[in-house]
Amino acid sequence: MTGSLAATTPFVAVNESLSAYPTLGDPGPLQNNRTPFRVSLPASFGCARTVELQLNELQRQYDEAAKRIGMLTTHTKKIALAERMQKALEEYKDSLIEKKVVRLQETDSECFNTLSRKKDALRRIAIDPRTFAVTLYDRRNQPLPKTQLSAGEKQIYAISMLWALAKISGRPLPIIIDTPLGRLDSDHRSLLVQHYFPVASHQVLILSTDTEVDQSYFAALQRDVAYAYHLEFDPVEHGTTVSSGYFWRRSDEAHEAAAQ
Repeated sequence: MTGSLAATTPFVAVNESLSAYPTLGDPGPLQNNRTPFRVSLPASFGCARTVELQLNELQRQYDEAAKRIGMLTTHTKKIALAERMQKALEEYKDSLIEKKVVRLQETDSECFNTLSRKKDALRRIAIDPRTFAVTLYDRRNQPLPKTQLSAGEKQIYAISMLWALAKISGRPLPIIIDTPLGRLDSDHRSLLVQHYFPVASHQVLILSTDTEVDQSYFAALQRDVAYAYHLEFDPVEHGTTVSSGYFWRRSDEAHEAAAQ
């Protein structure tokens, strides 16, 4: 009896273990276990849709950020290019000004010494290309204060500067000269009449008194004179009358002298 009981004990234990699982004819527990899966699938689809929308929004934000970065990069490049161009233009302008100033000071020195009766009294004229300050140097190459120039020399200096500017401009500009010989001595007057008035420009208008351009100077200029007019102020009418001729000359004589 004892041996028979010992043989059946394992079978009983296995049978009891199997009884815990449902049989093929009893699907109730399995049905209960499937229910959570049917309920969780729609929730999973909704979560996936939300994630997809978030990814799309992040992609859109990324594309916009990339576009802005590209635009900023292009803008930055344009700014850098503009700064380089501006720097190049500034350097070119400085170089051009320096060259023009060198030509101006050389031409001005030449013009001054041509019109000055004290030959080589002024050796050269220096102009600062940044401040345009003018420094005069004498024959010993020492700075010459402008206060040491006489009234006539100051006028010659001013005329020589205008003459030099007209020369280096390269443009045919008409020139009007008003009472040019008033403060000059006879030597400076002769130099202006001989070397400046005939070549100052292609068209020169001289407003002179009869004590400046007198008969001798008019005779020296008559080869280059196209027309001569006399302006006379009428104190009664408070107006100016214009007539042909130059002071002491009649109209026909003035045109005849200009034609010779």
